[in-house]
Parts: sequence; structure tokens; C-alpha cells
Amino acid sequence: MGGDEFIATYNCINEIKIEVLVKEIKNRIIDYTRSRGINISTSIGIALYPKDGTLIEELLMKADMAMYEAKGRGKNTYFYFNVKMQDAIKERTYIENKLIESLKYNNFEILYQPIYDIKTEKIASFEALLRIKDFNISPAKFIPIAEKSNLIVDIGNWVIKNVVLKIKEWIDLGIDVKPVSINISVKQFVDGTFLNILKEYINKFNIPTNLIQLEITEGLLLEKNDYTIQKLKTLKELGITIILDDFGTGYSSLSYLTYIPVDKIKLDKSLNDKFLKRESIETIKNIIGLIKSLNLLVTAEGIENREQVEILKEIGCDYVQGYVYSKPIDSERLSILLKEYNK
Repeated sequence: MGGDEFIATYNCINEIKIEVLVKEIKNRIIDYTRSRGINISTSIGIALYPKDGTLIEELLMKADMAMYEAKGRGKNTYFYFNVKMQDAIKERTYIENKLIESLKYNNFEILYQPIYDIKTEKIASFEALLRIKDFNISPAKFIPIAEKSNLIVDIGNWVIKNVVLKIKEWIDLGIDVKPVSINISVKQFVDGTFLNILKEYINKFNIPTNLIQLEITEGLLLEKNDYTIQKLKTLKELGITIILDDFGTGYSSLSYLTYIPVDKIKLDKSLNDKFLKRESIETIKNIIGLIKSLNLLVTAEGIENREQVEILKEIGCDYVQGYVYSKPIDSERLSILLKEYNK
């Protein structure tokens, strides 16, 4: 069904047989992957016909919801769809419709969060963060739905266009523009139009490529394939900075850093929250040391207090992003901020 999602259908079975089938699926995946030196967990969602629905689309959606429930309960387990999930389905449908509406009526907005050079404590760049106007919902909720509904490519292209337009506006105003990083989803990256669209907007508005940074996630690197590596190399050859985002979650592996053409690593907030303390300073120091030994720059995100900043200074971090310096701000306030920097 997707990069790491599969569908299995079975006829004329009862719940006792389902337990046997689930165990069989999990065991076969374990045997297959471990024989290749890989450890993969398996989360399974189950929907029953006709109890949970009579249409294939309805059954797939409900099995998908049950699968995410299994993931939320610690992964490597299974879960049956139940009626309590109906509200979640309604919410998902509502959000999906809001995303479609926002694309149609240009109802998105982009906020910008400053990223500071830890040595000078001056702004080095910004991260572009997507929001839906007049709709108070976290991107952590609507981005996965955009991914699932395949709206993410169109939404991602909207972000690229509007960030480039904003950079062009700042340049025309004579503002000394800082680089802006844009988050790129896996689906957007592998889409055949992504690179051409990016180059089209950059060329159309005559934007220096060093003002564009792209943030990719580790999900893109699950397979060390030539397509991914070549595309990243092409972007770097254009002069675009590549940032590996969310390092410390999911599939984190320092081995990735030895072959992927990236410039910066962004340490995830969860990693910083866990280790960015005096009593565990050696752990985060070693992580940063290993990254920097590969000639890569390090950004710590989600930093909320001065003690964390001081520790990061001591252990050689390059950049800091978080509420300790600034929340995300809208483009109008950012324009004022950039003008102040030019004085």
C-alpha cells in the first residue's frame, strides 16, 4: 500500500484463526529480516467484513486506523478496529477536507522560526513552518494526514513557491536575507516533478541557491539507493544546503552520515530533552563529536532554556533553534526583524 505498509486479505476466518495468522505474519517477517541482519517491528491493524464495513475503501481506512493504534501502543503488536475510532476517522476526514480547501483557496500560511549561531547568538537562518489559517491544529496532526491522502506533494510545492516568493520580496526591498530551510517529505522528494519545480521557481525569481536549505528525514534513507543519493548530489551541486532533520528518532544511524551528501544534522528535541543535562552531558557530547568528525554542522532544535544553550556551547554545537530565542513568527514580523538586522 505504501513504502512500508502492506495489505493482507483473508476469507472465511474467525477470530481464533486471525490470532494464528497474525502470529504467522509476525514470525515470517522476523525470520526474513533477522536473517539479513535487520531488526524490524511489525504493527498490524485488523478490520472485519461486514462488521466494520462493506466497502473496500472503508475497510482499508479502518484497518489503517487500527494499525496506528497498534503503533501507539508500543509497536510490534496488533489491534482490532473498534467503534471508538469512529471519531478519529471523522476528524481525519475533516482535516483532509480542510487541506483540500486550503490548497484551493490559498488558506495556508508560513511561519518562520529563527535559527541562531550559538557562538555569536545572532540569527543564521530560518525554518519555514506550515500552518493552516484560522485553524488551530498542530502540523504533527495534519502533515501525516496530508501524507496519507497524497496531498503532501501539492502542499509541499505550495510551500516551495511561497518561500521563494518571500525571499524575492525581501531581496527587492534591499534586505540582507538569511537562508530559509524548507521541510521536504519523502513522497515529495521521490515525486518526479520535485526537482524541476524547485529549479523552475529558483530560476524564475532569480533567487541565489545558497538562500535555500532543504530538510529531509531519515525515512528517505531507509534504502541506500542510487536515485536518492544522486538526487541529493544534484541539489548540492545547485548550491542548496541539505539538512538531515529529526536525528535521534526512528531509524537513526550514524552510518547514514558516512555516505549521504548532507551539510547539517539537526538533533531532534526528544534527543536533547533526554541527554542535554549535566549528568548525561557525555552522551550528547559524543554524538555531536562523531557528527562533527565527519565535517558536518550540528543544529539542536527544541531548546527552551539557557542552561541547555550553555551546555551546547561547551560541547561544540553550531546552531540552536527553539523557544529560548524565539517562537515561529509570521512573515510581516520577520520582515521587520530582518530590517532591524540591516541597521
